[in-house]
Amino acid sequence: RTALLKEGSAGAAPEGVLQEYASEFLRLRAAASGRLQAIQDSGQAGREELKIAEKAIDEMESNRRQVQVQLRLELSSTTGTARQEWDQRIQEWSREVKSLREQLHGLTESQNRSTLQLGGSAGSAGSSERRSAMQSTELLDRSSAKLKEAVAVAFETEEVSHGVLGDLAQQRETILNVRNN
Repeated sequence: RTALLKEGSAGAAPEGVLQEYASEFLRLRAAASGRLQAIQDSGQAGREELKIAEKAIDEMESNRRQVQVQLRLELSSTTGTARQEWDQRIQEWSREVKSLREQLHGLTESQNRSTLQLGGSAGSAGSSERRSAMQSTELLDRSSAKLKEAVAVAFETEEVSHGVLGDLAQQRETILNVRNN
């Protein structure tokens, strides 16, 4: 992550670094989609397989955030088509991540239902204990998602702050050099 904030990652052009992230996002998307499709095709979703798929989606989201940070740092002064294209690409990636998360949530819910032997819907089970357990699980899932989102925002904030500190250090050096000359 810190390589992001360095000058174009060892001298590479900003567009080149962004293209590397785009390639990585496409690779992660293919892996996550393939994993979810395999789970759907098998009809059985084990906890471990769902966690692997969730990790791939989390990596996609992290990659998207890294591109946003890089975009802010490298193309902040740029206006025009390059900036707009990347903004549109990031929005598209956000929609893709959301769609994959919804698909994962459906598979997770299906797996939870089969574990609790609830069948198609919670109302058909007729057991208040099972309904209560399902509601508790859903509440826990929502809380976990909110916590993960808060952690991701904290990491993003940290990355931006490192970039700002780096910029300020460079500006300080420039001012000191001008003052000494």
